[in-house]
Amino acid sequence: MSRRDLLKPAGILIVLIAGTGPAVAQKTPSAEPSLLVEALREFIPRAMKLESTPGLNIAIALDGKVYSNLGIATLGYLVQVANPEKLSFSDYVQRHIMDPLGMRSSQYPPVQDSVHVRADIVARFSKGYATLGAMQIPTPTIYFADYPAGTVVTVPGDHIRLLLAYLGWGTYNGFQLLRPETVRLMLTAQTKRAEGVDIGLVWNLRSIGKPEFDFSHGGAHMYGWTNDFRAYPGLKLALAIFTNHWRILHPRYHEHDLIARFVVAWLERAKKDGSPPPRAASWAWKTSYVMGLTMGEQLKPALGTEGTVTPGMVDSMAAGARPREGDRARTELWQEDAFRLGVTDLLAVRPQTYAAIRAFLASSRLRILPQELELINRELGVTATEVSR
Repeated sequence: MSRRDLLKPAGILIVLIAGTGPAVAQKTPSAEPSLLVEALREFIPRAMKLESTPGLNIAIALDGKVYSNLGIATLGYLVQVANPEKLSFSDYVQRHIMDPLGMRSSQYPPVQDSVHVRADIVARFSKGYATLGAMQIPTPTIYFADYPAGTVVTVPGDHIRLLLAYLGWGTYNGFQLLRPETVRLMLTAQTKRAEGVDIGLVWNLRSIGKPEFDFSHGGAHMYGWTNDFRAYPGLKLALAIFTNHWRILHPRYHEHDLIARFVVAWLERAKKDGSPPPRAASWAWKTSYVMGLTMGEQLKPALGTEGTVTPGMVDSMAAGARPREGDRARTELWQEDAFRLGVTDLLAVRPQTYAAIRAFLASSRLRILPQELELINRELGVTATEVSR
């Protein structure tokens, strides 16, 4: 959008392209819903000042594109005024999308409160927290004034049905939500958002034309909830990741990225080499196993000792381990048999070189998934030079 478009003499012309445009997203402590047309009458003149205003989140690029709640809100308003049944937007979505998809714990209310949301859903509302350093601060209730942007209430098990409908070219469980050609159009790039990321109609599109192609959209509610929805047609995979905290001073979707990377890498590895499913064991078992691998590496190849690490030595370490924090139950953190197995597996690698150890860690002989090993190493603070030099 250029400044010329904003200042047309005949009136205000807002160009809304594939989810980009002026980001008008007012947040308010009020629970009184307003019609979008009323919000537009108020917001647009303020947006024309081309500056941020208290209580109004505006970002206008004079010759560029920015994210916009206004685009989605306007589409919602068009649905409300154009549907032949004369339903409100909320009732239309409930009747024609949520109910047919079996989304039993979902609504799209004008306001997320007990007046506009079913009691059984309100009873299960989560509490949102703003994360600052070591503290999680409960967030005050903040409402979106540009309804219907940002007011849906749902759970991951419901929302993923929408993603599965897109993966099914518009159909889920026998219900046709969209025509295949509509889905194809929505997943066709309309403009570029960032390096490697294009925008379709609403959806973010990554790796277009490649086997790892995915489409996604995130969502967040200030300052206590962040959600991410991703689908990978090549893997026949859909993810709906919801968290009830908002990192104020750090990347907002860190956990979502970790989960998505873990699942995708797991499936890609299984698809590539036919690896078996992961061991059915607790996280404490898997963590203790990695501790055993690490101690085995520290005792032999790291030190270059010539002596033998005897079973008695390993038993002594396994039996004598104790929680660093005295109030933690040992069984929550420690599995002696897993630790012994980790030490034994590492010391059985021949020759005792780091090249051979790396080959072991990449093989099916490893008793956990490589992706689990990566996560546990991060949790333990193991560096890249330990266990995998």
